[in-house]
Amino acid sequence: MSAVQIKPVPVSDPVSEVYFQGLRVGELRIQRCSSCGTRQHYPRPFCMTCMSDDVQFEVDTGHGVVYAFTIVRLHYSEAFKSDLPIVAILVELKDGGRILSTLEGVEANPKFIKIGMPVKVFFDRVSDDVTLPRFRPA
Repeated sequence: MSAVQIKPVPVSDPVSEVYFQGLRVGELRIQRCSSCGTRQHYPRPFCMTCMSDDVQFEVDTGHGVVYAFTIVRLHYSEAFKSDLPIVAILVELKDGGRILSTLEGVEANPKFIKIGMPVKVFFDRVSDDVTLPRFRPA
């Protein structure tokens, strides 16, 4: 008898809690360095460009373009089997910075997914406590 696998969900920490709180209320919050202006995702306690610890969250428009993508057809976990294929994308946000996510609402076929394709965030509530940012064609 095999155990039922449950999809893992992210767990916030003191650095990322503002980000996850934003997702729960429908806001994509991205860090901006007050010293050099770099925008970064995922949340960190310091700027990856200049190492300043003066990083603040700002609400992003959620608009961007596909910077890179891959189609995931196999997954090590049975919990993801019903989701396959998954279109994993790296989004270049219009306001700056990049975020890794998934693309929904498009057939998982390279004929329909293009680098530079405009996308818009939506918020997927996966549990009572966790909401994830996902993207659709804009």
